[in-house]
Amino acid sequence: MCYCATLQATGLALPGSDLDVVLLGTPCPRTKSVAEGFTIPARMKVKKLLVKLQKALLQGGLAQAKTLHIIDAKVPLCKGPLQFKVPEADWQAALAEDAGSPAAAALSAPTLGVTRPITCRVVELLVDISLGVANGAAAVSFITQQVQALPPLRPLVLVIKSMLKEACLNEVFTGGLSSYSLVNMVVAHLQAEGMTAAAAATARAAAAEDGSSREHTPVVSHQQVE
Repeated sequence: MCYCATLQATGLALPGSDLDVVLLGTPCPRTKSVAEGFTIPARMKVKKLLVKLQKALLQGGLAQAKTLHIIDAKVPLCKGPLQFKVPEADWQAALAEDAGSPAAAALSAPTLGVTRPITCRVVELLVDISLGVANGAAAVSFITQQVQALPPLRPLVLVIKSMLKEACLNEVFTGGLSSYSLVNMVVAHLQAEGMTAAAAATARAAAAEDGSSREHTPVVSHQQVE
């Protein structure tokens, strides 16, 4: 089983962020509670399986040895760019679905120096692959609920994530702050400022009611007043 446990699923990812991929059903221990890591013996077992996965990706031509690395952390990762060959027909179909966007316009621009028809495209995707992290789905669900309940959460997190990235403090294994920890910190700050889910819902309802009343307010012209 494979699922995406990333902030891209919650709308809190920056452009160019890695895609967090979790593989379940492997012969390794599984985490249960949110933010839980592996014990040292379990971590060693997970790392061995990740090394096998790394070799398989290299042998399959999906990655290069100099860019695909095993990261030793509380939750070990196989980190790096993967390359996929996409048929030109599928590429154009995907662009058609996103027609009109700046990204689609840039990707559909003709390639300089290419005279023969393009039959295949090579797409590079940055991934963080982990094994047995069953608590990732719970974390994504929790973050999604908080984003929906607290409207200021998303812009605040995106701004702080940008600042952390500029300062090279966005990777946990190099001493940075994890996205999950950052979200919890911002949620705690908003709650300390009185921005609870109930308060946010009340504010949205009041704003909606105010907008509705303005729509139904008759406009009195200067001639009518006279």
